[in-house]
Amino acid sequence: MMHVRIINLKEEYQMLATWWTRRGSIAPQMEILPIGVIAHDGNFDVACAFLYEDSRGVVGFVEWEATNPDCHSAMQALRGLNMLFDFWEKHWCTGPHRTLFSWVSAGRGDGRILDHRGWKTCAGDRHELMQFVVQPKEEPCQQSR
Repeated sequence: MMHVRIINLKEEYQMLATWWTRRGSIAPQMEILPIGVIAHDGNFDVACAFLYEDSRGVVGFVEWEATNPDCHSAMQALRGLNMLFDFWEKHWCTGPHRTLFSWVSAGRGDGRILDHRGWKTCAGDRHELMQFVVQPKEEPCQQSR
């Protein structure tokens, strides 16, 4: 069964840097990384993602998501990424938090995952930004009779 836990950057940065470089990306400097989470299946770390938050705490960017290159099951990697987006959508998008964004690559798996999850492509042709907006629940009108 898969779970999510907070990343301990001091202990796990080198492992994550390996994930990014083996996947063909440049690893970000540890100092610029915000709070992050890892989806893990028992003792096996599957995927990671980090959340940048605006100063008002209303808008967040999910960034630097990656899967473990030693994960030999596409389904396990997909479950791990979905679990991370579940975490951010459910646990961050509460109270004043209403909008999440993520940069995606056209035609790649990350865009297809977010599209399937109900994220929408932002208007504009110069970027590949997708958003997830939590709509506040409308309270029924309470009228006195």
